[in-house]
Order: sequence, then structure tokens, then C-alpha cells
Amino acid sequence: MKRLTAAITFCIGLAGLILLSACTTPPSASEVEDAIRIGVLLPLSGGIINEFGERARSSIELCFDEINGKGGIGGRQIHYFIEDTGTNKETAISMANKLIEKQKVQAIVGPVASSTSAAVAQICQQKEIPMVSIAATLFKSLTEVGHFIFRAPITEEYQAYIIAKFAVESLTSRRAAVITFSDYGIGSRWAEIFEDTCRKLETQDLLHQTYDREDPELETKVKAIQEFQPDVIFIPVYPVPIDLLQRIRDAGISAVFLGVDLWLNIDTSQEIFEGSYFVDHYSPDTYEERSKLFVAAFEQRYGFVPDTTAALAYESAVIMANAYQNALSLEPGDIREALQNTDIETVVGRFRFDEIGDPIKPAIVRQVVSGENRYVVSVYPEVFTEEDFKEKVKASVPANRSELPMVAVLDLALSKIDEDDAAISVDLIGSAMANTEAFCISCHEMRDNVYNELQQ
Repeated sequence: MKRLTAAITFCIGLAGLILLSACTTPPSASEVEDAIRIGVLLPLSGGIINEFGERARSSIELCFDEINGKGGIGGRQIHYFIEDTGTNKETAISMANKLIEKQKVQAIVGPVASSTSAAVAQICQQKEIPMVSIAATLFKSLTEVGHFIFRAPITEEYQAYIIAKFAVESLTSRRAAVITFSDYGIGSRWAEIFEDTCRKLETQDLLHQTYDREDPELETKVKAIQEFQPDVIFIPVYPVPIDLLQRIRDAGISAVFLGVDLWLNIDTSQEIFEGSYFVDHYSPDTYEERSKLFVAAFEQRYGFVPDTTAALAYESAVIMANAYQNALSLEPGDIREALQNTDIETVVGRFRFDEIGDPIKPAIVRQVVSGENRYVVSVYPEVFTEEDFKEKVKASVPANRSELPMVAVLDLALSKIDEDDAAISVDLIGSAMANTEAFCISCHEMRDNVYNELQQ
């Protein structure tokens, strides 16, 4: 069939991203065959998790409203149908079947949680309906269910890799301790990848301590950490054991605490977390222009700043919209193929899928500073050397201005150049980033240093 063509440009109102609009009333039977029909599965009941579902719904509605308001995709309005999964896998399966069989959706955005996503993935793969999970980070096997299954968040394995890389390359850690709990199997998987990454990056020494929640030998194990004298301590568990962290500090151990995305739920007002770093999927404080515009639009509509769940839901909707725009037809198989070939800019940067449907995109490192989670750096999947970076920047520099911007970017000799040249350097870095698959941490630090200098 003829390729769907968008009657919209990438929405400037929200940073050049494709966006869609809400429609909860099912179209007439005559409209079904030629309509864009997207199912949305969210936890809108069932206790605390419904807060995540409501934030996800807000972002999806924001996204969908924007596109429909600009004429839809190829002249077609987006019809989407939201169903409540609660926290129950059986309910999620029932709602997925309802969307597929009754509402005749061609694709599904959601669910949010890992457990419900794993359950729905089986249905979507069996019925060949493409699905993009909003926040399922656990279960590496999720996308291995089949080629119709995708996810927007970075996996737990990738989080462990990123925080290890950050510890070694940015915090110059050479001695790392790892703390896991015997009743928390997920933490063990994170720990294994963290340790493997540290070894590959030539961290000098590692210490792994496994605890029971009521460990009678706790003081002995804290003493072992004290004698080991680590630079960092990786604690991939939740709830975070405050009492254990306090004992570590009371023992005079000043190592930096490291965590994963579960640490988003910690009480940052507690002094024990001050200075800690953890991996996240998003931060509203990044320098990405698309992120700034998303935050502004979200805040204007809802009156508060979007969190990680809201950003992931928005990203998932954008990704699905992009697939519909690029699909050869409205057939689920063509939409799946378009998803597989995703290569767009989202609120965190460049987004693609690997061969099994997991994302290739930047991870965010945040730090607890003065009781708040602050953005530190975006870490890209691939690692480029400084020479690679230089070549990319050179390719973006106008021929008649090559020398000054290169000095500003690569040597950070900001005191030796005027503000205009420094500003040009910032633009050049942005241009280079737009044309480069990835940058190493050090390159982002160069960019951040230039940016911060200009703000002073």
C-alpha cells in the first residue's frame, strides 16, 4: 500500500517531535478499516501505582492532542482507547484482548509495569500486534518474547553498565564495593553487570557483600567494607536500607553511594543520600532543547513539571506516532517494521531500537544535591574517543572559523576567547551531537563546561 504521509511537520510546539491527540469515542464501523487506532494500557487503579498511570496518561494525551490539532497523520486523526490494567496481570491480559478484539487497535502503547508488560507481551506477540512498553525495565526476556515487542526505558542491565562506567571514568573510582540482599534477586543481576563492567574498565579491586535483612553479622560486614576502603559503593536495591547506609557512614566510610532508577523513590531530604549518584531515564534539567519544550508544554497544561514516568510515556507515544507516519500501511506488521527502524530525536536525545526491541538511547546520571535530584550528565550507548569527537566537530565548523571554536571546545580555553566565540562553540557541539551517534562522558563534560561558563 501507499506509504502513510504526515500532514504535519515535526511539532515545533514540542521540540520537533511527532505528537498526537485524544479521541476516546470509537469511530463508526465504516471508519475502522482506514483509521489509526492505538490502544493504551495504564495502571489507573490499585493504590500508589495509579499515580504513575495518571502521569503517563497526561503525557500521552498531551502528545496525541498536539498531532490531531495539526491535522493528524496523513490526514487521519488518531483514535486511541485507554484501558486500566490495575496491578493485576490477568486484568492486563483481559484489557489487551479487549483492545485487540473489540477496538481493533493496530498497536498498543503500554503497559507501564514490568509484570503487566510481560503478561501482555505474550498476547501481543501471539496476535502480532506491536507493543511499546512504557516503563518495563526488569525482565531482560521481555523483548525476547518476539519481534512485535518493544520497550522505551533502558534495561536494568544497561543501567548497571552505565553507573559502573560513570564511576570509573568520571569519578575515577579504582575500588568499588557492591551491596546486595539475599532476598532481592534483581539486585544480584545488577551487581554482576556492574562488577563485569568495572573489571573491563580496569577498576583495581572489587568487594561484594550480600546481606540478609536481619543479618546478625552486619557489624562484621560493615567492618570489612571499612577495611576495604572503597571509592564507591553500589547499592542496587529498593527499599534502600537506610540503617545500613547510616552504619557505613558512622564507621567513617566516605565512599560515594551509587544507585539505579529505583532510587527515584528515595527521600532525598535525608542527609544520608547527599552526594549520591543514580541512573535515570530522564531529567527535566537536561540541555536538550526538545526536553525543555516538552517540560514547558507539560507544565503549561498541567501545572507541574513532568517526572520520569511522564517523560517515558511521552517518548513511547512519540515513537509509536513516528512508526505510523513511516509505515507502509496500517497493517500491524508494517507498523512493527517501522518501529524496528525507528531513528528519531526524543526528549533525551537520539532513539533507536536494537535487533530485539530494546532501546539504544542516552541514559541520565543524576545526583542528590541539597535534597534534590540534579541532572549530571547524559551517557550515550557507544563510546567515542576524543579524536572521534574532534573529527565530528571539525566537520561541523565553517571553514573560515575553524580555529577559534576548536580551541574553545577541545581545550576549554574560555578565558582566552571572547563570549561570541564561546557561544559559537556551544552551537558547534550541538551540531556535532546532531550528526554523531554517541558521545563519551568526557565530551558531555566539555559541553557542560562551556555552557556553564556562558551562564556566569
